[in-house]
Amino acid sequence: MIINVPTAIGLNETAQKLHFRAWNGLMDIFSASPGRTLEEDDWTEERAEYLDSAQEELQAILAIVQQSNELALKARIASVSPYLLLLNSGISFSTKRGDIDFSNLRTLDAVDLPKAVNSICAETLSQKYIQQYNDLRIQRNQFAHLGNTTAYLSPDAMLSDLVDQYLELWPNGVWLKDRVHCAYAGRGTYFDDKNWSPRRSVMANFVDDCQAMTTGQFKSLFGIAKSALKFCCHVCRNDWAIERWGPSPRNSPLTKSGPSDSERVLKDEIGCSDGDEA
Repeated sequence: MIINVPTAIGLNETAQKLHFRAWNGLMDIFSASPGRTLEEDDWTEERAEYLDSAQEELQAILAIVQQSNELALKARIASVSPYLLLLNSGISFSTKRGDIDFSNLRTLDAVDLPKAVNSICAETLSQKYIQQYNDLRIQRNQFAHLGNTTAYLSPDAMLSDLVDQYLELWPNGVWLKDRVHCAYAGRGTYFDDKNWSPRRSVMANFVDDCQAMTTGQFKSLFGIAKSALKFCCHVCRNDWAIERWGPSPRNSPLTKSGPSDSERVLKDEIGCSDGDEA
């Protein structure tokens, strides 16, 4: 029999972990960028030198992004049947009795995954995403096989791609809630005590996330204008609020029929009440 058969849930969770690991890597680069917090943009030369020195790290992040995409597409295929991942694998059978380890079998090549998803799955991929995926795959292959890529990588462009990929791969997801879940499933849980948790860590860095996103990217993920979010209230930062709802009103019925004030929509979405005890 075939053992260690992957599940769609397991593949998807790993894909999201890698997605947000790549996001965190980009945030580290953004946060250390020269002159990032200054109003006057007179750091052009320093910023260019900084990005030159960050290319190797950006290439490593690019490889993580591609791996995340591949696993997310495999998760979609596995949701129909994990054995479809073995199409064109050329399995050699034997008359001898013994288990076959799925992890030792060749699965669909990365280049074939978008075609397989659009042929097998009910929810298809957009042509924009497929083109983006193919460009990313080529750059990743250059880095994996040659130790470098011919493309000059831009953190801004990579961040934009990550937003597009999240919306394409997890259209029903809640971005911040997914990010908190992935953080809590990582090694940070080793340090989880009454004074610190991955959830609090994510919220502490949320201001940097907002600064790095454009207004369009922010609205795509959260469904409200970036300018409408004036602050993160102390109640919203507490673990119970994020664990309960996840502070994203993108798919909330409140954004369709609720109050017009965007800040109140955001607070209502996560079950926030200024008078409640955390």
